Amino acid sequence: MIYRDFHIELHQDSDRDPESRGRFLIVGDVHGQMDMLMRLMDLAGYDASVDWLIAVGDLVDRGPASAEVLRWVTGGKRRFSLLGNHDAMMLDAEFLSNADLTWMRNGGTWSIGLEELELNLLRRLVSGFPLTARLHLHGGIKIGVVHGEVRPGTTWKQLQRSEYSTGDALDDRSGALISSLLWGRQRYYCSRALKSTSRIEIEKILKPVRGVDLVICGHTIMPTREPLRFGSHLFIDTGAWQTPNGRLTAVDPVAGVYWQVGHEEDQQWGPTPLPAPVNVSLPKKARKGRPPHE
Repeated sequence: MIYRDFHIELHQDSDRDPESRGRFLIVGDVHGQMDMLMRLMDLAGYDASVDWLIAVGDLVDRGPASAEVLRWVTGGKRRFSLLGNHDAMMLDAEFLSNADLTWMRNGGTWSIGLEELELNLLRRLVSGFPLTARLHLHGGIKIGVVHGEVRPGTTWKQLQRSEYSTGDALDDRSGALISSLLWGRQRYYCSRALKSTSRIEIEKILKPVRGVDLVICGHTIMPTREPLRFGSHLFIDTGAWQTPNGRLTAVDPVAGVYWQVGHEEDQQWGPTPLPAPVNVSLPKKARKGRPPHE
């Protein structure tokens, strides 16, 4: 399935019997791990005829089966991937020599053995990946899905004005909207450094993203191998490509559960309840000094 929109809106099925209604399944960074992806889909009971499957991006690089993952994800009517920074590097490498070098250093060497026509056909599939998805659930709840993060202080409406252009894959530090979508880690870094972060900065990062009730994202590997909820964001990249203990995670945000598989056949977990948000104790506000007595 190929999308030509940068931003996708999906609505929960309402014309089906509740017992047969499809789910939204969000899967973390796959990175060429086709075997793990198939085992995860079996574990979660994925039904391609009714369920929506949304990957947070980074289907390619570092794993053994990037091409197979790309073909499978894009080959279904109700499944697609967002654009991750690795997918974007794959696109930019076609036109920019510095992007090609960066891509090779970051796992793109799987493409070396491909015929040029085959690689370009794979790129055409990736070129249609959207930047964001928003899921409209019953009861008015809205779930946003991105690869990196939503830049703190940005609304979903502002986010939907962003577009991808050649060269954006290399912009990992500017703080622009597109850079945050592909590379952003500001929120996660804040969660690891609460004691050394100012109250103003923490409050800014914890402020809800207007336009959605929750944002599900990948990109940043959770060292605990479990999803993390910090403020408005749920981080679900659990390092599928890393051996021996990496995991691939899939989330059902409606049921509030997730599943995981590891590299070994017998490594599988779930359904497990999604984590509660990290409890944050904000630093006390500085008191204004009283003027000295006259």
